[in-house]
Amino acid sequence: MCMLKVGLRAANMPTDEEKVVLINHLTTNYSNHTLNEIFLAFDMAVLGRLEVDPQHYENFSCLYFSQIMNAYQSWAKERYKELPKEKPKELPSSTEPATDEDWIEIGRSTWNMTKNVLLIPARIYKLLKLNPTLEEQEQIKKEADLRINNMLYVDKDYFFDDEEKEKFYNRLLRQIAVKNYFESK
Repeated sequence: MCMLKVGLRAANMPTDEEKVVLINHLTTNYSNHTLNEIFLAFDMAVLGRLEVDPQHYENFSCLYFSQIMNAYQSWAKERYKELPKEKPKELPSSTEPATDEDWIEIGRSTWNMTKNVLLIPARIYKLLKLNPTLEEQEQIKKEADLRINNMLYVDKDYFFDDEEKEKFYNRLLRQIAVKNYFESK
């Protein structure tokens, strides 16, 4: 669809091998976007609403696709900043102790608004009395390992000693379990 929108001629359509490379590039680097977002990105590029040259020069390559999507991401990031932000529920003033329900609601609203698992209070795991099955535990461990491997810093040993690594990992496991609970309810 995107190839047709930008006017790529049939004679210049990617070969099956090139399509495999394109799809692999798309799923590896842009899988966080929906198909509708990808279509929107190409529509906007063709209409001149993105800061990118929509000319493909008869070559629909990974580079061309990335240029369109990166311009779209920049545009979307600015639009996102303009959206009104809903504040998460705040803890009661220090004169009132926070109830377990308050903590759970704060965790849920924080997750719903930020989708950042690291912002979920780890204590909610105990409050919810979660007891994941062995299969769920394995899935949680895989997700935690993936998240740690994708973190921004390269030399994790520079930032954590072994005890800190273990505390961080265990906290992350609890946070992911809580996130999974919130998503299932």
